Amino acid sequence: MAAEGVLKRFPYEYDETQTYNGHELFLKYQNRFPLLTIVVQGDYGKTVFDDFSNDQVYRIHTYTRQRRVVIRESRVKQDPLTCSFTSYPVDTFYKFCVMKNRNEWTEPMTMRDILNEFSSFPIMVKFSPNCKMVKINDAFDRTEKIQAMLIITEYEENFFTGNCLDNGVIDPGVTLAALSPHIRYAEITGIKGKSPETFHKHLQTLERFLESNDVTFDTCAGNPDATRMSENGTGTGNPVPGMLTTIIPELKKEPPPKLPMRNQPRNPNKERPLPEVPKIHDKPRAVVSPTFVGKKQLSPTWQSDSPGGATSQPNSSDGEYTYLHIDELKKERTTNSVSVRSIRQSSVSQVCQYLRLLGLDEYVGLFKEGLIDGQILVELTADHLADFKMSRLEIVKLMKFIKSGHIPR
Repeated sequence: MAAEGVLKRFPYEYDETQTYNGHELFLKYQNRFPLLTIVVQGDYGKTVFDDFSNDQVYRIHTYTRQRRVVIRESRVKQDPLTCSFTSYPVDTFYKFCVMKNRNEWTEPMTMRDILNEFSSFPIMVKFSPNCKMVKINDAFDRTEKIQAMLIITEYEENFFTGNCLDNGVIDPGVTLAALSPHIRYAEITGIKGKSPETFHKHLQTLERFLESNDVTFDTCAGNPDATRMSENGTGTGNPVPGMLTTIIPELKKEPPPKLPMRNQPRNPNKERPLPEVPKIHDKPRAVVSPTFVGKKQLSPTWQSDSPGGATSQPNSSDGEYTYLHIDELKKERTTNSVSVRSIRQSSVSQVCQYLRLLGLDEYVGLFKEGLIDGQILVELTADHLADFKMSRLEIVKLMKFIKSGHIPR
């Protein structure tokens, strides 16, 4: 391998005794983003927003605030005393009719327009006559089975928004993450064997890379699906907000029952065996070792930012560290692929950027016209692509990208 392609490895440092679940991390650091973290306890969640593997490095840029509503549903052939609760995003594509009186309904309206026109809750609605099926989580259901729908209230859900790092290389694709109680994070505080100044410059390099690639973060984004709510969560990957448990007692999670008291009195004269002393092993401080590509070392002296323009010597512990330049990071990446998770969460404009990277520029207009975003893209088959008049080679190239994120070198 050429000298310019030598991989410089350095480990991230973090305190494995200071970990937080998604909600705890949000409360502690919401005013300190961006933040570089590592997932110390992953979880295979029910959505793409609460699915993280162990040791995943995740740079949280900021958090989002998604507007959603709670709807109480009553279904046909169901006990009238029982009902279910669903959560819909305010910008859902479903349309609803609002009941004016017993026999009169409005024309189909978006949820956003309903909230703007009808300010007091609850609001009785039904699906638009043209809507025959509704998707809740991953299951489809007929709208005719839903007898009544009552909008109880509007509320807000928060999500992390940022970028994953794969083998030390930051992915420009934006990743949303729910504030899952089952995923635990730790703050990355440094690089083993390097000075704090080096770690600070490394964080600046990541930030400049995102800026140079025009990566933007939608602070209103969130889970776009309608979800079934329960005491275990809203169905989006987030726990139930405290304000909802006050309004809707059915969503309040009951504490586990207490064990009954022992009936037999304890005999003080009976000796109880001491528990076995656990074996304690000295464990090294937890680290992960990402990889960055470095081509050239900086000169041992450089111009200071001070008005006098004086030069200064770098820290002696940084002598072997290769700083990354934005141009080098753009030209040479250790991986030539995009994560499948990022593809699924891509917008229509991001899908069009992927087409250009694959050399499929001539189909950008068709994908824009069809409003094909990441979630629709991953559902496409070879037959669908053939309808776009793609050649066999182009179909193979795009299907390979959909399945594994591969981009030809």
